[in-house]
Amino acid sequence: RNLNPLNSALSTSPALSSSTSTLLCSLKVNQHFIFWVHCFPIINMPRFSDQWLIDKTMFDVVYGGGCACCSFNFMPNGTVGLIQSFSELETDAKEKEISALDKLPWPQELKDSVWMDRFRLRQFCKKNMKDYNKFWSDHGEDFECWFHSQSNEKLQKLFQLPRQEVLDRLENQNFKLHKSFGTVLCSVLDQVANFKITGYETDGRGDAEIGFEECLKFDRRGGFTLTDVGSEESKSKWLLRHRTLGGPKLLERNMKCDNDEEENDNNDIDRDKKNTSDVPSFRSDRRIVRLLIARHFADVLQRAYLKEKKTVEQIEEKA
Repeated sequence: RNLNPLNSALSTSPALSSSTSTLLCSLKVNQHFIFWVHCFPIINMPRFSDQWLIDKTMFDVVYGGGCACCSFNFMPNGTVGLIQSFSELETDAKEKEISALDKLPWPQELKDSVWMDRFRLRQFCKKNMKDYNKFWSDHGEDFECWFHSQSNEKLQKLFQLPRQEVLDRLENQNFKLHKSFGTVLCSVLDQVANFKITGYETDGRGDAEIGFEECLKFDRRGGFTLTDVGSEESKSKWLLRHRTLGGPKLLERNMKCDNDEEENDNNDIDRDKKNTSDVPSFRSDRRIVRLLIARHFADVLQRAYLKEKKTVEQIEEKA
């Protein structure tokens, strides 16, 4: 684990140029050691890009350790079998996801673990959609009036989410997040927080998701928040996003293409113009992270509204 002698040897090796970084890691899986070597030009791997995320995940998993329950052996074809059984994915989308597996320089066990938790997290989020739908059915109009009546100062306090709390909320909601996918999501959070640096195009689909993505920003002191939260534009975009948290889809679909092929909300491969290389895209994970952030904001607002409503009702009863 002491890389100082290795770094010294690499720095003096004539086979490596100064523009190349080499990462060597060993990973123990099922009582066997996998020796992983990855070389990449630094100039081709800007920070917070998808390639950066791939390598950071591998490094963090190797040196951070994992849990024995992360992998799954009951699926006959492993990750490929899981993707093929994913009912939300159309045939073309499945083929693209399966093709992307070969481009990932990760051990198969890591790929299996990440995909399994991706599936579990989406199913977990879908089960909670009915709660947001019921809230809007019961309180929609009154909540909108209450929301527009709030001061800018109060809204700024309500729309605050430290980066670490995004994953902490999942744990508090009794969602078991395994080490492998947790490492991926930590890196994706960094990507979302610094999304402008990547140069990628907008991830979202549909007015609600795109509008929220445009309003979302990250501040090192306050975490995730909304730009100009007191403006009518930001309020309108948020209310639209809040309402769509109740469905009908977890993530909105794209409009049909010219060839009449409908793209599914999970078909997020090769959609970035500046990410058309062989590097797999983590667009779908970024969309899920933004969904988790939006749900936190919605939960905070709903609690504040219901608490204030209850207080008013109690005062009226006493009167």
